[in-house]
Amino acid sequence: MRRVLPFLIFVSACAAAASPAWCAGFPRTVSDSRGVAVTFKTAPKRIVSLTPGTTEMLFALGAGNRVVGDTAWCDYPEAAKKIAKIGDLNPNYERIVAAHPDLVVVDDVAEKNAPARLQQLHIPFFVIHPTTYKSVEDTLLTLGRAIGQEKEAESVRSAMEKQRSEAATAVQSLPKKSPRVLIVVGTGPLWVASRNTFIGDVVRLAGGTVMGDPAGSYVTLTKEWIIGHPPDVILASPRDQAALKSDPVLSRIAAVRNGRMADTYGNALMRPGPRLGDGLVQVAEAMRKLLTR
Repeated sequence: MRRVLPFLIFVSACAAAASPAWCAGFPRTVSDSRGVAVTFKTAPKRIVSLTPGTTEMLFALGAGNRVVGDTAWCDYPEAAKKIAKIGDLNPNYERIVAAHPDLVVVDDVAEKNAPARLQQLHIPFFVIHPTTYKSVEDTLLTLGRAIGQEKEAESVRSAMEKQRSEAATAVQSLPKKSPRVLIVVGTGPLWVASRNTFIGDVVRLAGGTVMGDPAGSYVTLTKEWIIGHPPDVILASPRDQAALKSDPVLSRIAAVRNGRMADTYGNALMRPGPRLGDGLVQVAEAMRKLLTR
């Protein structure tokens, strides 16, 4: 059964004579990723984002000028760097309170404890849970409804859908079906993303089979395991690629030895946001090129 939050989100009323388009259609009730119905009396004007992916979503939806707080890791777009910082991996709740938000957007994949803390502080919040490519698309639509940016949300979702189609076309030309892909996110120790992550889902859409423990999300693997289960392609940052090449054990893997490694394309692939479509197309094209060499 859906629960209704014990608060309404109140913000300063939009001036009737010159209200922006995003003020229209309120009040409204939108269910967040938990199925909790959140009622917005008027459109949120002061928004705090707790993760870089969320910040990118808000800017892509045309609400960047309403973001009054984000994290130290929020560096895209450029304007996100100039917003007041409310923490890094851990939110600083004193700074959040000081920002006087009428909405905090919480990605509970990254910040599991934030909803309870924000509720204690009586700060309005909306929870998202982007764990797959499609859930990122759906989150954009839901967030767009919550803040009054429905048209922008549909436009961004359509662009991501088009990129998914582009990747599907590239997959058809792969010389090997379901190549085994190792997604390296760190090398000290060897830390990889499994298929149960949004990155793993991108690799699946790009035609690959993600290697690693299917029971976890981000897991450590031993060098012995990698040697015994050699990948066809490795996705890793340039820094991690260099570490793999210099490792006396891992450098013996055929994918490392033969250069069948592709960049993780920075934060386009590493954040559950609108640029995930760019990452998908890049991964699909990279795999096609690496496997046809």
